[in-house]
Amino acid sequence: MYQYVNICARKIYLDLYVYVVLNITGYNFQTDSSMCMCVSHSFKHTHTPMCSHAPSISAHGAAMVWKGGIKRQLGLLPKAKSAPARSRSRSRSPRGGPHANGGVPDVGGGGSSSSSGAFRSTVSKLFLSNVLSAKQAHEVAHTGTASGAAGVEDFSRAGAGGARPGNLCRDLIRSMLKNCPWPDVYWADIPVVDPATEEAHIVSFPFLLPHEVMDHMHSVHADKFQELIVSEQNGSHLLPLVADFAAEMKLPAHKVVPIGLHGDGVPFAAKMRDSLEQFSWNFCTRPSSARVLFTAIPKKFVAGKQTMDAILAVFAWSMQMLAVGTWPARRHTGDAWLPSDKDRRKRAGQQFGFHGCLIQVRGDWAFYKAVFNFPSWAAKSICWRCEANTSDIDFKDFSLTALWRQRRLEGHTFLHKLRGQGLQPSTLFHSPGLKVKHFMIDWLHTVDLGVAQDALGNLFHEVVGLLPGDTRKQRVAALWAKMRAFYKVAKPPSRLNALTETMIKLPGKPARLRSKAGGCKYLIPFGAALAKELSQGGKHRATVYNPMRNLHEVALCVPTMPYDAPRAAAAGRHFCLLFAALEKEALNSGNNRAWRVKPKLHLFAELIEYTAPEAGSPGLFWTYLDESWGGTLANAGARRRGPKFASSSAMNLIRRYRASVKGDSL
Repeated sequence: MYQYVNICARKIYLDLYVYVVLNITGYNFQTDSSMCMCVSHSFKHTHTPMCSHAPSISAHGAAMVWKGGIKRQLGLLPKAKSAPARSRSRSRSPRGGPHANGGVPDVGGGGSSSSSGAFRSTVSKLFLSNVLSAKQAHEVAHTGTASGAAGVEDFSRAGAGGARPGNLCRDLIRSMLKNCPWPDVYWADIPVVDPATEEAHIVSFPFLLPHEVMDHMHSVHADKFQELIVSEQNGSHLLPLVADFAAEMKLPAHKVVPIGLHGDGVPFAAKMRDSLEQFSWNFCTRPSSARVLFTAIPKKFVAGKQTMDAILAVFAWSMQMLAVGTWPARRHTGDAWLPSDKDRRKRAGQQFGFHGCLIQVRGDWAFYKAVFNFPSWAAKSICWRCEANTSDIDFKDFSLTALWRQRRLEGHTFLHKLRGQGLQPSTLFHSPGLKVKHFMIDWLHTVDLGVAQDALGNLFHEVVGLLPGDTRKQRVAALWAKMRAFYKVAKPPSRLNALTETMIKLPGKPARLRSKAGGCKYLIPFGAALAKELSQGGKHRATVYNPMRNLHEVALCVPTMPYDAPRAAAAGRHFCLLFAALEKEALNSGNNRAWRVKPKLHLFAELIEYTAPEAGSPGLFWTYLDESWGGTLANAGARRRGPKFASSSAMNLIRRYRASVKGDSL
């Protein structure tokens, strides 16, 4: 895997050198797409295996075999006999003298302004996303500048022109952060654990405060900022939630901007030995908009709930300022401003011109349990929206008279229940107006990585026994052939690469389709069609078809606007009832593994019958984009070398993020 990634990185590195050559000649990248393809090839096909000695395409479109060093083949190295000697002292001097550019001769830029800007943007993007190391990015910039390319002269001066490689990363990011109008980081003390000693201690930790970011956006684009406010034409499904907040806080609803917070851990660092616990937020009226980083911390530094509470206390304080609508007069602890807060001290008391509220919290069940003390799927009481449990208030009862439907945990009832168990609610609940109902139940983890996998796994397990073939392996192959025929017609954006018996059911385990979320999501219509095809043959087969039909009905409602909540709720309830009926039938026949009802089926009922009617279509708050964003952060935040500390890891990621976003973007 790592060899494959290195091959891709080398190909990108090679394309950048080609970019340098074309930049020197002043070639216009915007007018000749065929030439641009040579440079952009690795960005479009970074997952295509490449061989480092494979033929490449020259600037004239002809195949050319690379022999010797890449820079020499591109003509970027001077001839040995005529190359002037460069002293060590001259290359180390970053300021003053005839070589103030860090040892790079001042030969002037030969490229056009458009190509030089594109060159700088490409180098920055690849470095900030960790595709290129600081050393590689500097070498590209240094060689390009020495050969006459324009736009990256300050990059070439990084690390004293390369003489001090330990400073390359720092200097490159400093160059990219020059004139960045985004708010600077806020430092707050939080407890972290030392992985070596396993002892907790206090460190100063960086954050990007939501109220500061939003005020900056409002000051730059006050007109566009109005589009973030809920109205009949914009995010109308959020009107009741925003109206409740505005009434509770005695604020004008037409000045309230709703936001959502997402938190999750994603694999991080070499060999996935750690995870990055990240918190990001977005505007609820733009569910598909880019996420804004709040902070992130490697899991090995997390001192349990103490660390998470300290982090979320800062976020809750920022939400308090958004509710009030003014810049704070003191720090989140109530203490006076620090010297690093001098700009904040000057703005104390100034009005934002808008208000903000937190009406969505998103994450998976494991995150909710670890951070907010929500009940586990393995606990006796499994839900934070009702009193459903594994004993007297049966979570498997999906009838309209089910007891859990009458025992709802409204308002702050769940928080009182936590305190009764000796558990303290999260500091995030210090956010004005935040209630348990604002914690979204996620479609991705509940359906596409939950009940849909269970339903499809059981369906496929039964269907395999009905298909032609002498062995079970042959019958699975017949099912795979049907699936490939479906893919050929439907052309879904995500699909399985293969289908094996163990992907349907492991020995001694309940049937469950083992796939990624996207692969399962686009198989729901296939499952409904397959169940219908085989529904003729007895009562049981008809019963198997009906839950798949109802699940498909719910899936069809999700992307349809306006969202038909009653239709989805009715179909979802019938799916749960029939799934439970199939489990009961299996148990009566002595099979305790087929169609097993799990706690996620109850969570699905809560999502479709209670959360979605309040918050809108599940597609408006599912975490597909959040998960992708978390992976991007993990890649960008991975350290290539040097010691790794809690604060430095977070600061490295925040600086890269600030350098990568446009200061005036909204």
